[in-house]
Amino acid sequence: MRLALRFLNVAFHMTWHIGRYFLLRAAHLFTFDKQARQLKNEALLGSTIRALLQGLGATYIKLGQILSSRPDLLPPYITEELAILQDRVPPFPFEGVAKIFQDDFGKGVDEIFDNFTREPIAAASVAQVHEANLKSGERVAVKVRRPDIEKTVERDLSIMRFMAGLVETLIPIARRMNFVAQTKEFGDAIYAQLDFTVEADNNRRFHENFKDLPYVHIPKLHEELCSKQVITMEFIDALKIDDIVDIIKVPRKDMAIRLFKIYTKMVFDDFFIHADLHPGNILFDDAGNCYILDLGLVNNVREDYLPTFLRFNLAISQRDGKGVARAYVEEYGIQPKDYEAFEADCVSILDELEGKNASEIEFAKYVLDMFKMIRRHHLHLDPNVTLLNVAYLTFEGMSRMFDPKMDVMSIYAAEIMRVLTKPEWKDVFARHFGRAPQDADRDAAQN
Repeated sequence: MRLALRFLNVAFHMTWHIGRYFLLRAAHLFTFDKQARQLKNEALLGSTIRALLQGLGATYIKLGQILSSRPDLLPPYITEELAILQDRVPPFPFEGVAKIFQDDFGKGVDEIFDNFTREPIAAASVAQVHEANLKSGERVAVKVRRPDIEKTVERDLSIMRFMAGLVETLIPIARRMNFVAQTKEFGDAIYAQLDFTVEADNNRRFHENFKDLPYVHIPKLHEELCSKQVITMEFIDALKIDDIVDIIKVPRKDMAIRLFKIYTKMVFDDFFIHADLHPGNILFDDAGNCYILDLGLVNNVREDYLPTFLRFNLAISQRDGKGVARAYVEEYGIQPKDYEAFEADCVSILDELEGKNASEIEFAKYVLDMFKMIRRHHLHLDPNVTLLNVAYLTFEGMSRMFDPKMDVMSIYAAEIMRVLTKPEWKDVFARHFGRAPQDADRDAAQN
């Protein structure tokens, strides 16, 4: 019964927002400038999708947030709207918090904490966060999962699975998007975020991975106060990059390089990457320390993706458009209908680098241009490959906030060469290429 009611609720929201979209789009017909009308229609579509997902609640908000990191699938006027989805909802009553603590730890909140704020400092669709003090006086953040959230998510995923199957049945061309498989992957990601023991495991692994970088801090867990529904960690009193960039005491150039090294370490050294990266999840203090938060969604980078990713990025750093096209086809497995046009587009994008100083080159711009070109050719990348690129975009964007003139190409090329010379990578490349990726591209270029 509840599933049927939820289905009707989803159908109502979709009908209302779609109807509103077409009415407002019709009003744009009075805008006679074709380009201005197109921009209005694009902005309207993006805001309509965001409003629809926002109104449908937790599961759909998470879907939107994940889709916001897929510029290979969706144009910027949609991904930018989805990136500002507000995952804020009214808090659930403190009685629910108290019951969870009693169920999970056999004690009341006041028995465990010296002080525990009854009102949360943040409330989202999956959980809310309370500030508290342990009996020792230590200040902590306590994240508590919403009661019955698993049932809500399961109902929504059942509807999504039904709709994905229906779309693939009725629209054969949609099968290329593999909606059913993508719905399953999305469901797996959501369930991982609902189990706070998974987030605690991720926290421990990140703590171990970054123990030798003194400027990277992962919040310390209080293990005895962690469960499937609760995670308790040290309270991080730090600022977002917008608020810290003008008052930081470390040279900005050094901060930019630090951020870049965090990215390359996650991807090329640890094979374990934060999969929900945005400026709200990386905070800073004025001493230049970086705090990585919200580790519920991560990705284990498959070994075979990295040589592929390196070959692609090495070709970009060498301004080799033909090498980029070959990497897409030979490594990413995509099959453009018109390879010559596809290759010409890759060359054209990188031709824009000619005549520019290293400090003028925004590597991220060319990655985004490649995504746009991929969409134009109606091709689809593996989402894991996209994740690596989107994480890069995040870190380059933050790095440039500290040092707008940083020489991204040189720094990134140096990191790539560092990886290529690591002993443990020689076997990886031997298995994948039979030789180093730069040699493979050089040989191909000579043929």
